[in-house]
Amino acid sequence: MKTVRLDVKNIPIGRAASEAAKILLGKDSVSFSANKVVEVELVIENIEDIALDTKKISKKAYFKHSGYLGNLKTIKAQDLIDKDPKSYFKAVVAGMLPNNRLKKPRLKKIKFKGS
Repeated sequence: MKTVRLDVKNIPIGRAASEAAKILLGKDSVSFSANKVVEVELVIENIEDIALDTKKISKKAYFKHSGYLGNLKTIKAQDLIDKDPKSYFKAVVAGMLPNNRLKKPRLKKIKFKGS
């Protein structure tokens, strides 16, 4: 199993997430195959020091609705980042991966190392 270290210090979250998605998909390897999970362990370093556009993050919101009247829940992106930046980064990477049965095994390959 190959270990790839990705240092995200002072890198915008979108660029870091797209690079992580490319590694998890195996697009950087010579033997790329879309129907296989790459044997790689992706270690994300310095996730606490990732570059965030404060104006954009303060405006961004996620919505959840149960289907009943008046039951719209709004969660600010800044609250999610303050709570757990690792799970927010993982969710951003998950949005960049294709929606198929290989998504969960690919996301399990992400590990975090503290700064």
